[in-house]
Amino acid sequence: MLVEFSVGNFWSFKEIQTLQMQAAKIKSKFPKVDKENVFMVNDKLSLLKSKAIFGANASGKSNLVRAFSAMRSIVKDNIANERILENAIIPFKFSEANIGQPSFFQMIFIVEGVQYRYGFEATKKEITAEWLFGKPMKEAGVRERYYFLREGNEVDVNEEWFKEGANFIKSGGTNTPYFRKNSLFLTVVAAFNVALASPIVRAIVNKLSIVTGMDD
Repeated sequence: MLVEFSVGNFWSFKEIQTLQMQAAKIKSKFPKVDKENVFMVNDKLSLLKSKAIFGANASGKSNLVRAFSAMRSIVKDNIANERILENAIIPFKFSEANIGQPSFFQMIFIVEGVQYRYGFEATKKEITAEWLFGKPMKEAGVRERYYFLREGNEVDVNEEWFKEGANFIKSGGTNTPYFRKNSLFLTVVAAFNVALASPIVRAIVNKLSIVTGMDD
C-alpha cells in the first residue's frame, strides 16, 4: 500500500515534491465516494484507493508518472542493467544550483504490517545515498527506526533490526561484483534472499505499479 511518493531534481521538479495518498479527515457530500475510494489501515491512518492529478499542460503531471516509473525501474533492473541510471535519471536543467546534483526518490509504503520509508539519491553515474526506515503499524508510540543508511559505497546497517543485512556485509557481500557504485544495496541483498529486503523489493516492483496512457 502506497502512502507517499516524493521526487526532486528530476525532469521539471527542481525542489522535492510529494504525492500523498492519505485520506483527509473530512467526509464527502457523496457517501459513495468515501465508501468506494477510502479504506482504513488503522484508527489513525486511512488511504485512498485512487487519486486524480490534474493541471495545465506542462505543469508536471506526466513527469510525476515518469519519476515513479524511474524509481521502480531502477529498483528492478539496477543489477542486470549497468546503464539504468544513465537512461533513467533526467535531472532538472534550468538551475545552475542543480547541475551535477543527484535526483531524489523516496516511497513510504506498508508491507506485512510495517510502514517503510525507502529512498535513494542518484546521478547518471552512481547512487550517492540510500536509506531504509520503518515502524510497525500495530505498536502505538513506536518511533521510526533505521535499517540501513548508505553514503556512497559505505553502508551502515542497524544490527538490532536488520541482522541479516549486517551479516551480509560481514561475510563480504559488498565485495561481490553485484554491489557497485551504480547498484542499490537493497536490491543486492534481496538478490541473495536476505530476509526483510526481498518482500520490500517485491512490493515496489510487483505491487506499486502505474497504469498510464501517456504513450498512447
